[in-house]
Amino acid sequence: MRISVFHKLWLILRILLITAFFLLNTTPLQALESPTASEKGSFVVSTPIFNNFGEKLVFYSNKYGLGYQGIETAISIMRCESGIRPDAIGTNYRKGKLHSKDWSYWQINDKYWLDYYAKLGFNIKNPEHNLEVGFLLLSTDGVGPWSASSKCHGFKRQLAVK
Repeated sequence: MRISVFHKLWLILRILLITAFFLLNTTPLQALESPTASEKGSFVVSTPIFNNFGEKLVFYSNKYGLGYQGIETAISIMRCESGIRPDAIGTNYRKGKLHSKDWSYWQINDKYWLDYYAKLGFNIKNPEHNLEVGFLLLSTDGVGPWSASSKCHGFKRQLAVK
């Protein structure tokens, strides 16, 4: 599927607007600091240094084979899930007790994904790792993990490439 020049320009404009939003409204990402002792493990995920948020979206979308469609999907899901905020934490209660938490950009649930991705060297509570894990999850499971917010982001079809 070929993307028209108009759609490419629209996507670039959206990425620039999101980047501008982050530069004006957030503190530097914790991920740019060195990992804490609890984040260090048998192997640490190596992440390139980026100049802006838009570059991260393009890099991870391409890394996991999602291309431009992956960036559009990611922006929509993250907008609905966290307002594209790296510090967003959602809490889930069952029978009056804390059941789980959803973390950062993608609101990745710790009950279901924390241990699984920790074995792969990721810490979903770290915004930088969370951003990459979201693209990885999107490439393997499609939009299914975010089906609860489908009325907001509008994606009902799977996007998984693997």
